[in-house]
Amino acid sequence: MYEFDFKNTIKRLLHPFYRSKKNIAWLMVLLSYLRGLKQDFVDFKNRTQYNISFNSQKLSMEARLNQEYNLVMGTIYIETVSTNDDSVYLFWLSENQRPTYTYWISETNVQPIYTRWISEPSPTGTNIEFIVYIPNNLIVDLNRLKAIINLYKLAGKRYAIQTY
Repeated sequence: MYEFDFKNTIKRLLHPFYRSKKNIAWLMVLLSYLRGLKQDFVDFKNRTQYNISFNSQKLSMEARLNQEYNLVMGTIYIETVSTNDDSVYLFWLSENQRPTYTYWISETNVQPIYTRWISEPSPTGTNIEFIVYIPNNLIVDLNRLKAIINLYKLAGKRYAIQTY
C-alpha cells in the first residue's frame, strides 16, 4: 500500500493522447505536495513502529536508551530503588486478610503509622522508583533523554538521572 508510485500511476491512467513527457512532468509538479505528504506519513509510520517495539520493562527501556545514543547494551542502565514497604493496606472482609484497626492516639500506646496520598512524597525522602545511570563522558540532551524515558515509563513512577 505504501509502495505507491505516482509516475507509473499517471502513465497508466492518462489517455495515450496526453502521455507526453511535458504533461507527465506537469502532473508530477502538481502532485509534489502529495508525494511529500506520503513520505511524511511513511516516516511517521516507521518511527511509530520503532517506538512501540519497546515498553516500560527495565531491559526494554535500557535497550531503547542505548540505541538512541548508539551505545553498547549496558552502558546506560536502570537501577530500581528498593523501598521499605511499610504501607498499610485495607481489604474487604471477604478477602480474608488480617484486619486493620484505627485508634485515636490517646487510646493506644502503639507507635502510630501515618497515612498519606500516593501523590505525596514519602517521609523517608526516597520518592523515586528507579534511577537511570548514564556515563559522564556522554553528551546528552537532557530534555530529549527525559522525553524518551517519559514515553515508556509507567504513569506515576518517578525517576532520577545520575552520571557514573
